[in-house]
Amino acid sequence: MIARGSEPMVRLTPVTPPKAVKRQFGRYKGQFELTDAFFEPLSEEELALWEGGDVSGCCSIPTPSSGGSKAINACRGTFAA
Repeated sequence: MIARGSEPMVRLTPVTPPKAVKRQFGRYKGQFELTDAFFEPLSEEELALWEGGDVSGCCSIPTPSSGGSKAINACRGTFAA
């Protein structure tokens, strides 16, 4: 108990960790499929995105809240008017 003067302010209680959920192996079996395209090399543009490089604004996406007047440049994580 933490008090200010004689008035209790805070009660300290132990934190109990959440119980671990047992994972079920194979739970999503058959629900999706990886094709051979997954293992093909990335294009230069995709590779630059993964590595954080500049791909000359290839990823400008209008935001719904801005009515399309602003765009997010996903390559740099910046906003443009």
